[in-house]
Amino acid sequence: MAILQFFNNKPNEEHLFRTMKALARFVTVSPDVPQLVQMIGPNPSTFKGTSERI
Repeated sequence: MAILQFFNNKPNEEHLFRTMKALARFVTVSPDVPQLVQMIGPNPSTFKGTSERI
């Protein structure tokens, strides 16, 4: 949940990339993470195109 709250602070590109990468790892480990993202956080697709890496 801390990652989702972090996304609301408009992080810079480097931090955004690292947190997206961590979120992707959490999704592979726990099947509950996508539901939490949908309920709590901003939609990850809103960050699409922020940089070449994201």
